[in-house]
Amino acid sequence: MQELSIVTPFDFRVAVNTEILPRLLVLTYKDIAISITYLWLERLGFYPLESKKGVYVDGHKQEDVIAYRQEVFLLLMA
Repeated sequence: MQELSIVTPFDFRVAVNTEILPRLLVLTYKDIAISITYLWLERLGFYPLESKKGVYVDGHKQEDVIAYRQEVFLLLMA
């Protein structure tokens, strides 16, 4: 079971070879190749997307944060 909206070419290939083609009663002697899997995913509207984990974006220099700090936070601290 995969997370929602995450499809990898390798997992898609396994699903096609073990689930989809047998249910359609398609008999194949060889599994589909990974290169074909990439083509099928592209035709189905999927596109490669790389997500980076652990990226921290600090917003301490944004205008609204500076204004809040000067006008509200520092007055409360005083």
